[in-house]
Amino acid sequence: MKRVFNKPFELLHGFLHARDLVKVDVTERPLVPNSTAFESYIDCFHHNCRENIRWMGKKADKLPSDAWTYQEIIYETKPDVIVEIGNRYGGSTLFLANILDILGKGRVIAIDLDHSLVDFEHPRIA
Repeated sequence: MKRVFNKPFELLHGFLHARDLVKVDVTERPLVPNSTAFESYIDCFHHNCRENIRWMGKKADKLPSDAWTYQEIIYETKPDVIVEIGNRYGGSTLFLANILDILGKGRVIAIDLDHSLVDFEHPRIA
């Protein structure tokens, strides 16, 4: 049964690579053989898509579907503070700050080992 769910991802993966539409850096995370459909999707994202995910021009190493979920949670809870652990380029941090801008309240505390890749400032980000 597992192979039935993986087949569409294998076909998409093969199609993209056969036409040189994607570049793969397998040193970061090797593809998982015999993985589930969800794992295949995550692998495909990490290998092919994440370099193109941006918010307001800033790179964001997050799944776009996560951003949708984040905005729903933020709208419902209206937090005073969001702590983001691991923000690399800052795109997802900027996204969170922009959602808080819409609500008119809150701050984002960005935690990472190195903020040298973040090339912007925002009044809601600390």
